[in-house]
Amino acid sequence: MSKGNRLRDIRKNEMPFIKQVQPGQQVQVDLKDATQQVCECGCKYFEGALTLYKVSAITSPNGQELMAQQPVLICKDCRKPFGEKEVKDGK
Repeated sequence: MSKGNRLRDIRKNEMPFIKQVQPGQQVQVDLKDATQQVCECGCKYFEGALTLYKVSAITSPNGQELMAQQPVLICKDCRKPFGEKEVKDGK
């Protein structure tokens, strides 16, 4: 049995409740079973924003400098990115 087949069998046996989602497939979710997330300040409303990263030519996959972006959620009240812990003294 190949390594890939063994992993697939293990995953089927250990996680039978997880459904495989295909790219582009829409997932139906009932939010009444979900827990609403709130900011540390208690606000439950967020705005979308992007963080930008400059990737050096040395580490980029194509050997050229490039810009990468990552979506983040910003609290509408305290303006803190959701899920980020406060950094003090550069630690």
